[in-house]
Amino acid sequence: MAVNSTSAQWKATSEYLMEEWPVIFEGKIKLEPVPYAGDVDLKATGDDKWDLYPTNWLRGVSRTLPYSCFYYYLSTYGSHPNNYLSERFEAQYAVCDTPEVQADYNRVLDETKKLEEIYLEEVIHIPILQVVNYAMFSNRIKLPVAGYIPGFGWGAIYGEITSP
Repeated sequence: MAVNSTSAQWKATSEYLMEEWPVIFEGKIKLEPVPYAGDVDLKATGDDKWDLYPTNWLRGVSRTLPYSCFYYYLSTYGSHPNNYLSERFEAQYAVCDTPEVQADYNRVLDETKKLEEIYLEEVIHIPILQVVNYAMFSNRIKLPVAGYIPGFGWGAIYGEITSP
């Protein structure tokens, strides 16, 4: 399994999967950590011999931690798409990123809202396009969630068809 030591989320996800997969698969699968050649702190060997890497797992973090999509506008992100950086924005991102906030989903949403407000007030980035999609479901489809969740939507693929 590829491990990128420069990404805290990627590293944590890799470590978790390496511990849990042998348990889940009753010892039939064991993951061995292999440095990711794209790591900036490693010299690329040209020998990416990994079969698995957790990018898809860590990208899903924005479903439960929606503030994480603003990571790209922090001074710590080396390729930020803008030249304007805000200490106020970074301080609010740090609040969102604490275990105390992450333990309470409603608080995550409240603190993310504050982050979004700073983002808009200070015009940190000018969005070019926002696509709005509408969906209508039959009244026979019972959706697993009452409200829309970013990255998950209404959970239609997990819905149930009820009798007429």
